[in-house]
Amino acid sequence: MNLTKDLQGEILSHAKEEYPRESCGLVAVVKGRIRYFPRKNIAATPHEHFVLDGYEEIEDRGEIISIIHSHPSTNPDPSEADRVACEKSELPWHIVNPQTERWGYCEPSGYELPYVGREFVHGVVDCYTLWKDWYKRELGIEMNEYDRRDEWWLQGQDLYRNNF
Repeated sequence: MNLTKDLQGEILSHAKEEYPRESCGLVAVVKGRIRYFPRKNIAATPHEHFVLDGYEEIEDRGEIISIIHSHPSTNPDPSEADRVACEKSELPWHIVNPQTERWGYCEPSGYELPYVGREFVHGVVDCYTLWKDWYKRELGIEMNEYDRRDEWWLQGQDLYRNNF
């Protein structure tokens, strides 16, 4: 999926406004028109990764066709975590570096992480993901996915008892 120059300009402007935090947003078709919707990055460490807020709000308005975010201090090539999250979202991803104005892209293609040598990103590529991947690939057992926000253990949540 190619972005128009106008959309690229809006996305780049948003990424520059958010710098040094990662920006994030959605591209959606609303009433036949393709639009960019900047979203708030609600990650506990927004300079390292993003957690997109307001997905459901945009989904209620139209068809989401792409996820957007920035890599403010690294190249815009998709990271392992980006590729894993792209597969989960089943949507194409566009990534921009606001300093170099270079773009990266990935789309769902069946990507699977190796068991060893994974980059750790809580809630995306973490211990639970490794466990889930092994059960699916080796035993054909699909485990449930659940939201694992940063620092849930400091907020009085007990995801172990609630989800296992």
